[in-house]
Order: sequence, then structure tokens, then C-alpha cells
Amino acid sequence: MEAPAGTAARSVRVLDLDPDLAVALAPDEFERARTTLVARAYEAAQGPWKIRQPATDPGALGLLVMDGAFGLHTAVGSRTTLELLGRGDVLQPWVTLGPETSVPPTVSWEVVATARVVLLDAAFARAAAEWPEVIATLMRRQVARCRRLCYQLAVNTSPRVDERIVFALWALADRWGHVTEAGTTFRLRLTHRHIAELVCAQRPSVSAALTRLRDEGRVSYSRDTFVLHGEVPGEVRALRTDVGIDPD
Repeated sequence: MEAPAGTAARSVRVLDLDPDLAVALAPDEFERARTTLVARAYEAAQGPWKIRQPATDPGALGLLVMDGAFGLHTAVGSRTTLELLGRGDVLQPWVTLGPETSVPPTVSWEVVATARVVLLDAAFARAAAEWPEVIATLMRRQVARCRRLCYQLAVNTSPRVDERIVFALWALADRWGHVTEAGTTFRLRLTHRHIAELVCAQRPSVSAALTRLRDEGRVSYSRDTFVLHGEVPGEVRALRTDVGIDPD
């Protein structure tokens, strides 16, 4: 399988970078898995992300994100939606919808925050088969990704753009945020266009809604930093529970 274009590979011990993959293993098994499970790591600079078509490698699991953030833009006609992905997600950007799709979408990838990925190729998959707990963890993460998409779909049924933005920003804070004296803060360089694609709205409507939220003291933001003020809204907690996302 070929790697992301324009990057240099280096061999890493995957569990050194992501020990949670093997959290279910006993200490002696963890150490054995740590020294066995190696893969190639690649850096991805901020900006459009191009992937060369991979060589045949039917046993490959995909690219495991270690740091940073990726944006998956999916366009159907004049409408584009955005999915943001980060640490722990497994990507297979070379996979596309098949010929059974009546209206094929146009897909593009973007590195939203400088990222590092590890290529879990067939050799890694064969080695990891000795520890099904590791494969099970990767599967749980894929299920968690699906549930986050369910959350995003549910959010975007709201008729109010400002409400959709609040729900979406708290979801981003779940993954990239931390609590500071100012509030719950996360750093991602998101334009109004990014947010419009995230919440299925027009960019002017998003700009107006963000201004209202800032004037109401609910959100502060700059070019690459968002601060959410106050506690997590009760309706956000309830929706997390409804779609099977751990409220903690």
C-alpha cells in the first residue's frame, strides 16, 4: 500500500504512540505487543490532502490518526458537508462509494491541523491478530465514529442555525478541548465555511449566528481558538446519551 503523498516514513512502535489500543492486555502481554506491533508513521502538513491510490493490500486496516485533525468534505450537487476526524480514528481515504450510488458524491480531504498518521498495513494486521483485544479496540473506535456522525445528523435537523452551531462546537470540544479559566477551549483553525459545512447551513447565516452567540457571551472565538462559556448544555448531554456517546 502506498503512503500519503509527499511525506517521509519512519518506523514506530504503535503502542508507544497509542497505548489505549492495548489497554485490555495484561502487563506482560502489553509489553510483548508493544515491541511487536510496528508500523510506518507519516506527517501531514496543513492544507489539501492528496492520497495516491494504494497498491493491492487487502489485509490493510487503514491509517490510524495519532495527532492533528482531518476534514472530509463530501459534496452532492451544490451542497457540501464536513466530517472532522482526529486522534484514534481509522481512515481509508482510498475507499469510495461504489457504482450502486445513484448520485455519486465528490470527496476531498483536508488537513485542518498538522497531523501524524500510522499506516496499519497487512503486516501490522497479521501481527495484531495475536491480540484480538487490539482489533476489537479499533472496531469500537469505528463504531464511535458512526455514533458521532449520528449525533451530527441529529444536530442538523434543528431549524435554528445558532443551536446547530452550539451543539457542533461542544462536540468538537469533546475531542479537542480542555477546561481553562476562560471556559472550555479548543484550538482548530476553522473558517466560517468549515462551520457552515459542519452544520449544513449557508456561510452568511453562520457568520450572523456566531456573532449573536458571541454577543450573548456563549462563545468566544478567534482565527484558531474557540472558547465555550458555561457548563455543557443539558440538551447536549441528552443528545449524547440518545446516540450512544459516553457523556463523560
